[in-house]
Amino acid sequence: MAAPFIMSLLLASSLALQTQPPVFTDLDRDGIPDELEQALLEKFRPTLLVSAHDCDVSPAEFLAGSKNATVVQRNGTIYGQVFRPQVVLGSGATLEVHYYHLWNRDCGRMSHPLDPEHVAVLVRADNLQDPLADWKAIYWYAAAHESTICDRSTTAAASTLSAENKGATVWISWGKHASYFSPADCAGGCGRDRCGGPVTPLAGQLINLGELGAPLNGAEWAASSQWALAQKMESAFSREIVKEMNDLGPESLPKHQSHARIQPVVSAGGSSMDAIDLGLQKTSAGVSTGEVKTGNALTRSMGSVQRSLKKAARASMRWIDHDDNH
Repeated sequence: MAAPFIMSLLLASSLALQTQPPVFTDLDRDGIPDELEQALLEKFRPTLLVSAHDCDVSPAEFLAGSKNATVVQRNGTIYGQVFRPQVVLGSGATLEVHYYHLWNRDCGRMSHPLDPEHVAVLVRADNLQDPLADWKAIYWYAAAHESTICDRSTTAAASTLSAENKGATVWISWGKHASYFSPADCAGGCGRDRCGGPVTPLAGQLINLGELGAPLNGAEWAASSQWALAQKMESAFSREIVKEMNDLGPESLPKHQSHARIQPVVSAGGSSMDAIDLGLQKTSAGVSTGEVKTGNALTRSMGSVQRSLKKAARASMRWIDHDDNH
């Protein structure tokens, strides 16, 4: 008689466990279960193609628990972030997913230590609790010389990239580490990036950064004033660009940022392009609103910049020709 009684108890316990709601954690306190964040990061992880001969080898892993950005090793680690954006894509749940490839240094012309770069995607489902299979990517973003005269950052419909249910393929330029959705696009803008030659996909670990005020996995260094990573942890999708993409339709071509008219002039200036790029990166590192202020200042000073760069172009053309052959 004891055996059937014990079996009934086990069955009742099993049924009780099945009806218990799942337990979630939210250590970064953003209202999104950490388990969902990691699942979305894994599902939409982009294929990042890096030059096999990049001068900084590979993105770096940083020292957990440190408030300073201290490189442990250059092993291809990718850091992620999931948060609620200001832009909502229709009804249901919209989340923004960021992927950071963080380098020990920009080793292109006018090199500098620490080089935070990123790719982002807007994803949606009918409900936050929907299974992972129901989450779809809508728009992708690739940052390239973000918030500088040479800005070639791109927003693209996920359908045009065949990346609605998986990560997009992204080319990373040699030395400068800008992100592009095609190697041909790499030559646009100021025309100084290179994405050709043999490339290798990054296959390092994927670590969730959490939020600036509540970092995960010891990522206190994300808020360091040594670099502009904190600014890149804000939304990459403005209401204006999302509205424009919606108006153009799901099969629209990738949309580039502004400054297109001055970019050929900057390209002719050779090293002047990198000087401006580096200067604006340093400026934005300590100013949360630096991107907007810098953009306004650039608009006001466009004429003087063009005149200066034209002079620099004439003086440096011989050096540029020599540099392009190396």
